[in-house]
Amino acid sequence: MFKKIAIFIYFFTISLSSLCVPTSLLAAEPVECASGNCSQGLKAAGGVLSGAIGKAGLETNLTVAVSTVIQGILALVGTIFFIMMVYAGILWLSAHGNDTQVVKAKSIITESVLGLAVTMSAYAITFFVTTRLGG
Repeated sequence: MFKKIAIFIYFFTISLSSLCVPTSLLAAEPVECASGNCSQGLKAAGGVLSGAIGKAGLETNLTVAVSTVIQGILALVGTIFFIMMVYAGILWLSAHGNDTQVVKAKSIITESVLGLAVTMSAYAITFFVTTRLGG
Protein backbone atom coordinates (compact mmCIF):
# COMPACT_ATOMS: atom_id res chain seq x y z
CA MET A 1 0.00 0.00 0.00
CA PHE A 2 2.75 2.45 0.97
CA LYS A 3 4.69 1.63 -2.20
CA LYS A 4 1.69 2.57 -4.37
CA ILE A 5 1.27 5.84 -2.47
CA ALA A 6 4.98 6.64 -2.84
CA ILE A 7 4.82 6.00 -6.60
CA PHE A 8 1.72 8.21 -6.88
CA ILE A 9 3.42 11.00 -4.93
CA TYR A 10 6.52 10.74 -7.11
CA PHE A 11 4.62 11.02 -10.40
CA PHE A 12 2.29 13.71 -9.05
CA THR A 13 5.27 15.82 -7.95
CA ILE A 14 7.03 15.36 -11.29
CA SER A 15 3.91 16.39 -13.19
CA LEU A 16 3.46 19.48 -11.02
CA SER A 17 7.10 20.48 -11.35
CA SER A 18 6.78 20.34 -15.12
CA LEU A 19 4.04 22.98 -14.84
CA CYS A 20 6.34 25.30 -12.89
CA VAL A 21 8.53 26.20 -15.89
CA PRO A 22 9.20 29.94 -15.78
CA THR A 23 7.66 31.70 -18.75
CA SER A 24 10.84 33.68 -19.33
CA LEU A 25 12.51 30.46 -20.47
CA LEU A 26 9.98 29.90 -23.23
CA ALA A 27 10.84 31.36 -26.63
CA ALA A 28 8.53 34.19 -27.61
CA GLU A 29 8.53 33.56 -31.35
CA PRO A 30 9.88 30.70 -33.46
CA VAL A 31 12.65 31.69 -35.84
CA GLU A 32 12.86 30.04 -39.24
CA CYS A 33 16.19 28.56 -40.29
CA ALA A 34 15.62 29.06 -44.02
CA SER A 35 18.45 31.59 -44.24
CA GLY A 36 20.86 29.07 -42.74
CA ASN A 37 21.51 31.17 -39.64
CA CYS A 38 19.67 29.21 -36.93
CA SER A 39 21.59 30.80 -34.06
CA GLN A 40 19.39 33.91 -34.23
CA GLY A 41 16.64 32.08 -32.35
CA LEU A 42 19.06 31.17 -29.57
CA LYS A 43 20.34 34.73 -29.39
CA ALA A 44 16.77 36.04 -29.21
CA ALA A 45 15.91 33.61 -26.41
CA GLY A 46 19.13 34.54 -24.63
CA GLY A 47 18.19 38.19 -24.93
CA VAL A 48 14.95 37.49 -23.11
CA LEU A 49 16.89 35.87 -20.27
CA SER A 50 19.80 38.27 -20.11
CA GLY A 51 17.74 41.47 -19.90
CA ALA A 52 19.59 44.78 -20.03
CA ILE A 53 23.36 44.69 -20.10
CA GLY A 54 24.93 45.98 -16.93
CA LYS A 55 24.43 45.83 -13.22
CA ALA A 56 20.71 46.69 -13.27
CA GLY A 57 19.97 43.86 -15.69
CA LEU A 58 21.94 41.39 -13.60
CA GLU A 59 20.12 42.41 -10.44
CA THR A 60 16.76 42.08 -12.17
CA ASN A 61 17.62 38.64 -13.49
CA LEU A 62 18.93 37.54 -10.10
CA THR A 63 15.71 38.73 -8.47
CA VAL A 64 13.61 36.92 -11.06
CA ALA A 65 15.67 33.74 -10.71
CA VAL A 66 15.48 33.76 -6.91
CA SER A 67 11.76 34.45 -6.92
CA THR A 68 11.22 31.63 -9.44
CA VAL A 69 13.16 29.21 -7.23
CA ILE A 70 11.22 30.31 -4.15
CA GLN A 71 7.92 29.90 -5.99
CA GLY A 72 8.92 26.41 -7.07
CA ILE A 73 9.92 25.45 -3.54
CA LEU A 74 6.67 26.83 -2.12
CA ALA A 75 4.68 24.93 -4.75
CA LEU A 76 6.52 21.75 -3.80
CA VAL A 77 5.96 22.33 -0.08
CA GLY A 78 2.28 23.02 -0.70
CA THR A 79 1.96 19.85 -2.74
CA ILE A 80 3.69 17.78 -0.07
CA PHE A 81 1.43 19.35 2.59
CA PHE A 82 -1.68 18.51 0.56
CA ILE A 83 -0.55 14.93 -0.04
CA MET A 84 0.31 14.41 3.63
CA MET A 85 -3.07 15.78 4.71
CA VAL A 86 -4.91 13.51 2.29
CA TYR A 87 -2.83 10.54 3.44
CA ALA A 88 -3.53 11.32 7.10
CA GLY A 89 -7.23 11.70 6.35
CA ILE A 90 -7.36 8.36 4.56
CA LEU A 91 -5.41 6.78 7.40
CA TRP A 92 -7.83 8.21 9.95
CA LEU A 93 -10.92 7.18 7.97
CA SER A 94 -9.63 3.65 7.50
CA ALA A 95 -8.71 3.22 11.17
CA HIS A 96 -11.98 1.45 12.06
CA GLY A 97 -11.48 2.08 15.76
CA ASN A 98 -7.74 1.31 15.80
CA ASP A 99 -6.39 3.87 18.26
CA THR A 100 -2.76 3.61 17.16
CA GLN A 101 -3.71 4.43 13.58
CA VAL A 102 -5.76 7.44 14.72
CA VAL A 103 -2.84 8.69 16.83
CA LYS A 104 -0.52 8.26 13.84
CA ALA A 105 -2.91 10.21 11.60
CA LYS A 106 -3.20 13.02 14.16
CA SER A 107 0.58 13.25 14.47
CA ILE A 108 0.96 13.41 10.68
CA ILE A 109 -1.59 16.23 10.53
CA THR A 110 0.11 18.11 13.38
CA GLU A 111 3.57 17.74 11.85
CA SER A 112 2.32 18.75 8.40
CA VAL A 113 0.69 21.91 9.73
CA LEU A 114 3.83 22.78 11.72
CA GLY A 115 6.02 22.22 8.66
CA LEU A 116 3.80 24.43 6.56
CA ALA A 117 3.80 27.13 9.24
CA VAL A 118 7.61 27.07 9.46
CA THR A 119 7.93 27.27 5.68
CA MET A 120 5.45 30.13 5.37
CA SER A 121 7.09 32.07 8.21
CA ALA A 122 10.50 31.59 6.58
CA TYR A 123 9.03 32.90 3.32
CA ALA A 124 7.49 35.88 5.11
CA ILE A 125 10.79 36.74 6.81
CA THR A 126 12.68 36.38 3.52
CA PHE A 127 10.14 38.54 1.70
CA PHE A 128 10.28 41.20 4.41
CA VAL A 129 14.09 41.31 4.45
CA THR A 130 14.46 41.38 0.66
CA THR A 131 11.89 44.14 0.23
CA ARG A 132 13.57 46.25 2.92
CA LEU A 133 17.09 45.68 1.59
CA GLY A 134 16.15 45.74 -2.08
CA GLY A 135 14.47 49.13 -1.86
